[in-house]
Order: sequence, then C-alpha cells, then structure tokens
Amino acid sequence: MTPTGPWPELWSQYLDAFVAAVAETPGARVVLSAMRDDSLLRAVDDVANRSYVGAIEIALRTRRPQLTLGEATAIATVLMR
Repeated sequence: MTPTGPWPELWSQYLDAFVAAVAETPGARVVLSAMRDDSLLRAVDDVANRSYVGAIEIALRTRRPQLTLGEATAIATVLMR
C-alpha cells in the first residue's frame, strides 16, 4: 500500500519517525554507525535500504507518473542517503 497525502508532509513524518525510533532505541546510533563501518553489516543495511528505496520509488511515481523508473530510483536513492 502506498501512503497518500502531500509529499512534503509524508516525507517529514517519515523522517520524524526514523529519528524518534533511533533516539528511543538504546544503542541504535552506535549500531547504525557500526553497520556502515563493517562490510558484512553494511551488506545487511544495503538490502534494507534497497527495500526502502523501492517503496519511495512507488510513492514518487504514484504522485508523479511522468517520472521514469530511473529518475524515481535516483531521487529515492538520494533521499535515503
């Protein structure tokens, strides 16, 4: 299911939820940092991020059907990074 509503509000809510989850989870910042520093953990993180990128692509193309898949992928990847 693709979230609906204005994109700026949706993205803001997503970021707020992510920051809150990290802030509320003991050790989350350390774990996230470690995941980027270790090649095996980075691979796990990359798999999860590809899933998120796919969901963002769908949300973007739902709102802007004129976007090509390549354009939506590029935008989604930048947003995730």
